Amino acid sequence: MHCMVVSSSIHALAYQSEVNLKQALEVEESSRSAHSELNLVHNEINQLKNDARAKKELLTLQMAEELKVEKELVENEVTLKRENENLEALVKEWTEILLQAMEDAKIKAVEEYKSSAEYHEKLVEVRTTSYRKGFKLSRWLTRREFPHLDLIVDSRKRVMTAFSTMRQRKWERELMPPRTTWRSIYPLTPLLGMRSPEPIDASFLGPPL
Repeated sequence: MHCMVVSSSIHALAYQSEVNLKQALEVEESSRSAHSELNLVHNEINQLKNDARAKKELLTLQMAEELKVEKELVENEVTLKRENENLEALVKEWTEILLQAMEDAKIKAVEEYKSSAEYHEKLVEVRTTSYRKGFKLSRWLTRREFPHLDLIVDSRKRVMTAFSTMRQRKWERELMPPRTTWRSIYPLTPLLGMRSPEPIDASFLGPPL
């Protein structure tokens, strides 16, 4: 009887031990699973931290690059503005030099032409033609006002003397624009004692010089 009791106790203890062991194993497995999940959570947190750090570094680099580009744009704008001002000043200076050179060349060309033989030949031709027309007109007016005078005999010497004096004075002065006064157009009439004639049609003399 006593042996049966002992055997039952041993059997009960063994069973309890087995149950306890099984529970311990379950607890250990549960703990291991919890640790695994915790490690996964820690890994995910670390990954998120690393991602956030990488994104922050990338954002910092991008901001630095944008600041650099913005600074370069400002510097380029200042440089372009300075170069544009220098270019405008240079163009203005060159324009003034060119205009002055053109003006000097024009003056020089006029002076050279005035000193050329061609200019003097044309000047002599124009003055000669003017004197001839003036003489013809004066003689025509004289004959009109004084038909009884013999110009060939009475006034030839006075006319030639007057023309010689006028020609000498004209050659001493520069060629002046035509004057419209009666005495300048008909310079011989005062010498002949003529009065100013009535307006006449002088188209027969040709176009004015």
